[in-house]
Amino acid sequence: MFNYSINRRFVTKNSFAGNGRGPYNSPGSDLLSSLPAPRGGARLFLSARSRGSRRLSAVFFILCFFFIFLTGCTDFMGEDWIEARNIPEVDDSKIISDYDLQSYVPAPVEGQEALLFLIQGNLELTAAWRDDEGEKTDSFAFTGGVVYQADITIKTKNGYTFDPEKSFKYYTSPVGDQPEDDFDTALRKLSVTYLPVPATEQDRKKLISNYDLQDYVPVPVTREIPVKSLKRGDMFVEVSWKEKGNSTELPDTFNSFKDNTEYQAEITLTVNNDYFFDPNMVFYYSQGVVAGQDIIEPVEPPELVRKLAVTYNCTEKATMIGGPDDGSISLDVIPHPMAGNLPPSIVNDPDGKYTGVILWYPPDDTFIAGTGYTATVMLFTGPGYVFDKGWAFSHPSVTPTSSPTDGTIVVVTLSFLTTLPAD
Repeated sequence: MFNYSINRRFVTKNSFAGNGRGPYNSPGSDLLSSLPAPRGGARLFLSARSRGSRRLSAVFFILCFFFIFLTGCTDFMGEDWIEARNIPEVDDSKIISDYDLQSYVPAPVEGQEALLFLIQGNLELTAAWRDDEGEKTDSFAFTGGVVYQADITIKTKNGYTFDPEKSFKYYTSPVGDQPEDDFDTALRKLSVTYLPVPATEQDRKKLISNYDLQDYVPVPVTREIPVKSLKRGDMFVEVSWKEKGNSTELPDTFNSFKDNTEYQAEITLTVNNDYFFDPNMVFYYSQGVVAGQDIIEPVEPPELVRKLAVTYNCTEKATMIGGPDDGSISLDVIPHPMAGNLPPSIVNDPDGKYTGVILWYPPDDTFIAGTGYTATVMLFTGPGYVFDKGWAFSHPSVTPTSSPTDGTIVVVTLSFLTTLPAD
């Protein structure tokens, strides 16, 4: 132990330490007079180099912890933003109605190429195949007499949702086991075991029977994704898009139909494997109304290739919201945090003008008394609506701040200084 003089910062001659005689126990010259006395009691004396090493170690561990925290937050935010578009829509037209897997992943036929990936206007599908020899990592054609299995993942797109009471099945084609893992409204996973592929199918020509173009190239709808290419078990579909009156083809970056716009498409349909078109058949839109449709004579035989030029009706004109004419958008549907209440995770406008997802910080399970919370809200316009360029938002408790968007998505921040007391 050390005894220090009250009014001095240096150890005096009265200091002593150790268990026996030595430089610190014997009287004589003040060997410690040049050393600063530790504050707050006794501590271990370290060299400047040792103290610096300890400081660097502490800083290193703090930076590592901060990096892990940021990485976790980024992953958390990222998953929520990615899935944000898959929240349920108020409009029933956004509910997917076709649950027959034969329409997406045709049951195996000998000589036919297996479908691995499919993007339609309302969903995205991937299929991982395997047989008795293991996984099939590349494109392949089915072999007769073999039992195949497929893990199928189906995700919704563009605000569409699955009916929670309907299951994806093969309703028009016989197959083996086809269990479905879950019934999430935005994601479905299935594992299908098919019956042995009949070996007699190889020599039988298959006539394409579905001539409804709506199943291949849906009629343009404001803000929907245009089909540019489609690979099915029976045919390949390629589409080039133009705006009516403009001879220039739209670029590859074209990924969403604008409102109040007329589009034209040149569609090329090519059979796959041993399928063929009926020479007298005609492709048409039975479910979608179009302005005009012409047949382009291909160089190849009509049994193998068909080319069509389609002019579509004008897309719906979107209604502007949140602008000077419409007035600010009230976010009073987002409650002021109250101690003990559950933080809401989604928000829906009663009139269907927008929907949204909410992230709270701090991310508590229930609101805590005397705590400030920040709500980050990602809003999506409903069908037929678009945010005005001069949009404004209001809330009865706080002043919202918002970030620029393309008019269909906006991020709004609400900062609440403290929770309200519990009822």
